[in-house]
Amino acid sequence: MSLLPALPVRGETAGGRLDVVSDPSGSYISINGRHFGVTPLTGVELAPGRYVIQAAKSGHEPLERWVDVEAMGASLLVSMELETLWVCRVLSRFFCVPQER
Repeated sequence: MSLLPALPVRGETAGGRLDVVSDPSGSYISINGRHFGVTPLTGVELAPGRYVIQAAKSGHEPLERWVDVEAMGASLLVSMELETLWVCRVLSRFFCVPQER
């Protein structure tokens, strides 16, 4: 069973187009658990419905956002800003640096 609503077939009412950008760019994008590519991601055609967009990139906190795609060729731009993961260490003093994976 697919988590994504069926994509429209020619002649049916078209769904919407989705573009996803992120900071940082190059984040992996999944839609309803299915990998779609990396940002910037443009022109993803989806049937009308509710979707969860997930962004992930090494060294950053994953992020998800819910969007509603409407019929009749609507365009939707989703902007996602991922937060840097930090690692704190105690050596001669306490300091934090961005986490590397």
